[in-house]
Amino acid sequence: MKTNPAFVHRNIVGDHVLVPIGNANLKNNGVFPLTETGAEIFDLYASGLSESEIIEKLLTEYDVERDVLVSDVREFTEALIEIGALID
Repeated sequence: MKTNPAFVHRNIVGDHVLVPIGNANLKNNGVFPLTETGAEIFDLYASGLSESEIIEKLLTEYDVERDVLVSDVREFTEALIEIGALID
């Protein structure tokens, strides 16, 4: 998976948002709010990490059980795919 260049992460006065640009804006019609963790996951995908690498990195940063983290990352990844922010 890689990030779609038609989506950019912006931090606006402490609020993280995913902004579709160009034709992606026409399809999505608005910005997508992100949690701090969601923004980190998007940025990790943007840096070229795979889902499994992202999970391993987050396991070192957060006190969470592996099963919960895997489920949450996969759910968020699916949401990014659905809006077109992640592509194969």
